[in-house]
Amino acid sequence: MQLSEEDLSLSYVDIIVGVFYIVYAALGIGLHLIEIIACSKLSHRFNGFRFIAHYSTADILLLFQYGIWDGIVILTKSEIITRQQRQIVNVFINFTWWSSSYLSIVVTLTRLLSIVIPLKFLRMRMLTSHYICIGTWAIALVQSYTVTLFPWYADIHYNAKGYGMTCNWSAYALSGTQMYYFAFNGFTILTNLLLYVAVMIALLNKTQRRHLNGESRSMGCASSNARKRKIFAVKSLSNMAASFYSDKVIKCSRSVELSLLLSCFVNWLIAVIGQIAINLISFDNRWREFIVMLTFMTQCWMNTIMRLFLSAVLLRKVKQILMGYFPKTQKPCVVQTDGFVRIWTSGIR
Repeated sequence: MQLSEEDLSLSYVDIIVGVFYIVYAALGIGLHLIEIIACSKLSHRFNGFRFIAHYSTADILLLFQYGIWDGIVILTKSEIITRQQRQIVNVFINFTWWSSSYLSIVVTLTRLLSIVIPLKFLRMRMLTSHYICIGTWAIALVQSYTVTLFPWYADIHYNAKGYGMTCNWSAYALSGTQMYYFAFNGFTILTNLLLYVAVMIALLNKTQRRHLNGESRSMGCASSNARKRKIFAVKSLSNMAASFYSDKVIKCSRSVELSLLLSCFVNWLIAVIGQIAINLISFDNRWREFIVMLTFMTQCWMNTIMRLFLSAVLLRKVKQILMGYFPKTQKPCVVQTDGFVRIWTSGIR
């Protein structure tokens, strides 16, 4: 791409935007890495965090794509790659985007499974969970590569003169590329919406069933005689400890999975609002690109922030990981024995 002398000059605004992109994305990547470490530790007890770890990995790739890479393009006033390499970049750009989109569907589906079949979901093998996510990554990669082979696909590339990505927008709108993105983004949004509706129905049914079971149980207790209650107590005594432990595990897992469900729903809602806002804004091309990139990066940030805000288990684990990087402090202890004062330090975290 041939740039004019004015385009090649780096203004102070370009420097601010480029540095902001890199710093904002780098901080987000660091936060996501800590979240992934926490999820990997929690995944041995709660299956939902296995899928969250993959989803957070996709966010890291998006932050690198929108912030680190684009920030370097802005500061160097160079697309970095050649025109012939744009196909490879498009494969990567689409791969990160569709991986994040499809993993969001997988995460929502796991929220539904944790409600409908909690015990089976709790017993899901770790390898099975990772195979599902790897399959999702593979589908996104195959789709991203295949679409670039069609002649109607309009290449998207980083704008060395602006603050985001650009392409031949006329070809983008008329060739079918715009319809392609619209169809698959619409599929992702609609699928997530249907899954969340199914989740709400499952929660309502479970609440109603629990209420009816409580009423029938109280009526049964009122009508049964003392002898039946005694026989029932004797039969259930041997299984009481195991049943109590199983119920406790299921309730704990259900509480954690529901907190993840709420965070996923809020993140999905934010993503939909962001997509609508992007299509409605009408700034100058350069600042429109800035708003789009900032929205995408903030969406990645919000994914982790909302999970930390709504999941007490995840937040506690992240705090433990962060505290592990700080040295132990020495607290002085004073003890008086036989008229002497002895002072020593005991290491506490």
